[in-house]
Amino acid sequence: MRYKLQTWEYDIFSNEEAECHLEEMAAKGWALFKITQEWMPIACYRREAAAAGRRYAVTAVPDNAEDFFRMCEDAGWKKIVHLGNWQCVLAADDPKTGPLFSDRDSQYSHELEMIQDSGNLPLSGEIIGLIVLILLFLFMDLSILDPRPCVILTACIPLLLFKIAADAIELLFLRRAARLARSGIDIKKPVWLRRSVTGLNKGTTVIVLAMIAFELFWFVFLQPSLTGSLAVLAILPLFLAGFYLRVIKGWKALGVIMMFLGAFLFYAGISLIG
Repeated sequence: MRYKLQTWEYDIFSNEEAECHLEEMAAKGWALFKITQEWMPIACYRREAAAAGRRYAVTAVPDNAEDFFRMCEDAGWKKIVHLGNWQCVLAADDPKTGPLFSDRDSQYSHELEMIQDSGNLPLSGEIIGLIVLILLFLFMDLSILDPRPCVILTACIPLLLFKIAADAIELLFLRRAARLARSGIDIKKPVWLRRSVTGLNKGTTVIVLAMIAFELFWFVFLQPSLTGSLAVLAILPLFLAGFYLRVIKGWKALGVIMMFLGAFLFYAGISLIG
């Protein structure tokens, strides 16, 4: 197998966990070459002989940081992917290349500055979403809704709680580490904390995948229209084939057409079911 896909479970609050994961994958011969964000973040890896000794640095960088990327490239760090949430993945193949940041103080200060400049959006958005969901459950008569939206709304609550907990833990550690680094004290993230955050992030991914599976199960197996069910079921191979052609093979136009065809069949199937 030449390619491998994984859900990307890291945001700008969990850059250190992302670095550890990428270097573990590199030690197994898998090199990251792309992270897609259309439906959910998917990390794309391919087999490379030179991946074994590759080091990664993951940091937060704004979209217009061309000077920063030039300095990184001059220092031996090549940009691999830059995501919409300001998270940037860089890689270095030369073992003589120094770390991306000269010391922990500058690293933590940079991370906190970027999180502040980005409006702390991941954590703020999650808290707002959780408040809205709680208000819906408190003041809306859910008995008037079909079971499907009730299940989805209910699943969103643990999803947001897991994500808020993971990001809050990371942010608290980052602030404490930055404060100690200014005093010349370098602390490393404890293994238990890193595993806890990774577990919470994996929990959010499991909930999202379960929600998608529930949606498909609902429209395919719990509805009376066989034609509509088959149309909805057809979106899986079409979406996967379109994703493979667009991301892995680089045939963007054909891949997009197949993914849109999958979306059309999904809505057509829902209409037939209804």
